[in-house]
Amino acid sequence: MANKTPSAVIQGVGNKDSGNFEIKVAAGTSTKTTHHVQTVTVQAIANKKSDATDVKTLVKRLEYLEKLTDSYLRELQKNPRTNVSRKPVEINDYNLEFIRYNSKVYAGFKWAITAGTIDERHVQYVESKSKSLSKFFEPNGEGAFLKDPVTGNKIDFLHMAATLDGILSVSPIPDDLSGWAGDLQTAVIDLQRNTNDSNDLKILQKEAKKIIGGNSSFSTSDLLADIDAVNIANMIRENSKLHLSDAIEKYYSKSGEVNRRFSEFIESFGGKKEFKEAVNSVNLKTGPIVMDSGKFEKYGIPTDNQVKAIREAFINHVLNQASKEQK
Repeated sequence: MANKTPSAVIQGVGNKDSGNFEIKVAAGTSTKTTHHVQTVTVQAIANKKSDATDVKTLVKRLEYLEKLTDSYLRELQKNPRTNVSRKPVEINDYNLEFIRYNSKVYAGFKWAITAGTIDERHVQYVESKSKSLSKFFEPNGEGAFLKDPVTGNKIDFLHMAATLDGILSVSPIPDDLSGWAGDLQTAVIDLQRNTNDSNDLKILQKEAKKIIGGNSSFSTSDLLADIDAVNIANMIRENSKLHLSDAIEKYYSKSGEVNRRFSEFIESFGGKKEFKEAVNSVNLKTGPIVMDSGKFEKYGIPTDNQVKAIREAFINHVLNQASKEQK
């Protein structure tokens, strides 16, 4: 299994004007070590023109990837010094890393810290057997987005896979920061920008509602990816025999948990009270400083009102969506 490197949290913030986003990563080998900051600029690749793939097609491609990964691990097992298994949990790990590698955006240093390093020999092995799989999971590939069978919206599958890898990885990084909590950290910067750094709570609350699931860094495709990643990760944790393809097929089936995705997400915390407490405990004041120096230098540390508005908007959006679901 690929190594899971412990370190700090990283998220990216999109620049609507340039199409680039800059990530600053605070890293250190221990609490006693002086932390350093590394800046990484990545091309944010839009996938507005490509169609989202359907669940059936995605499952078939994942099943093929799982077959190739099983063969790769079987080859590794021939070396007595190699300690690998061919259990679903390990195959899932390799495959999520393979998807991250081909996504480009989730393959760099920032995600190696959060979700582990990528075995490029495995990537090369799969590519030698099927170049179409690599293309399928590229930013402009057919599998970059998944069509949600419930709403018809696009789900950012590459983001979901990276978040899943972060959640399922053995790492001191809190699981939530690879998904919804990290996206909240970027959303508060959107709020500062969109309101010209206003501190008027009414103005902030009105704009925050537009940001969650809107035309922002925390769009509907990202939001659904974050919610579904948590729910699918829980399925895999509860049943270690599940391959990723099995979990996705089951989750998105007609009777699957996708029909109660927001309710399941809330229940994963223990209930509404615990969900609210979890959201309100996310650090939205220093997180953005580490992630995006350009925005921080312009707007400064988010105010209490800015933090309150974005947290409330997320909580209310999730609770509202859950209220519409089947009981």
